[in-house]
Amino acid sequence: MSESSFYQSPLARVHNQSYGQHARLAAQELLRQLGKQGHQQGLIVGLGCGSGILEEAMSREGYDVLGVDYSTALIGIARQRCPQGQFHVGALMDFEIPPCLAVTAVGEVLNYRFDERHQLENLLPLFERIYRSLQPGGIFLFDIIEPGIADGTPPVRLLENEHWDMALNFSEDKNAATLQREITLYLKEGALYRKSKEVHRLNLYRKEAVQQLLEQAGFAVATTSSFAGQALRRHHVGFVVKSKQINLNTT
Repeated sequence: MSESSFYQSPLARVHNQSYGQHARLAAQELLRQLGKQGHQQGLIVGLGCGSGILEEAMSREGYDVLGVDYSTALIGIARQRCPQGQFHVGALMDFEIPPCLAVTAVGEVLNYRFDERHQLENLLPLFERIYRSLQPGGIFLFDIIEPGIADGTPPVRLLENEHWDMALNFSEDKNAATLQREITLYLKEGALYRKSKEVHRLNLYRKEAVQQLLEQAGFAVATTSSFAGQALRRHHVGFVVKSKQINLNTT
């Protein structure tokens, strides 16, 4: 699937304006973890950086930031939001991660089926690349969705805002451990509405399987149910992993 299939301009605008709280909390959590280790400067690499909300927060605290995302529209917003950062449109699996202090992949980034390479078995080579790029004690912070996310969730949700209306259609295939979201957006432009539609497909990973791959790559692993003290959404798991065992207390 091409990179333009995800977060085209209308959905990118709405996501940036209305769905940035998770990235803000992840930034606070990363700052807390770095502070515990006494790291006050260094490079932060955002895989699937979106509109650069986390990167802007880290830059304000004096860190250098580098981000990559499949969405040209989201990268355009990130460059405007954080002009001192470096942002690239590209595939996560191809992106060359430079030596850095921390790597992030927040907002279900690793679950997304951006292309055929995004499968559980291909996470290990990615984790190994991240491990090699991190300085000793460096942090890899990310989150995943587990199977069962659609249980008890209405298959269709309607969301309204003074600037847009959105219909979300959820479909989970439990045998394949995949989730499909059909997103139909009506974005207000003057007196009219602009309609757009995207279909997002995600793989659903169990926490234990991801943890095993991280440990194979050499990481010391800790999971968390919250970022910055705020609970993650149902069936979401956060990971705060380090390139060597230092202090894994996430409380």
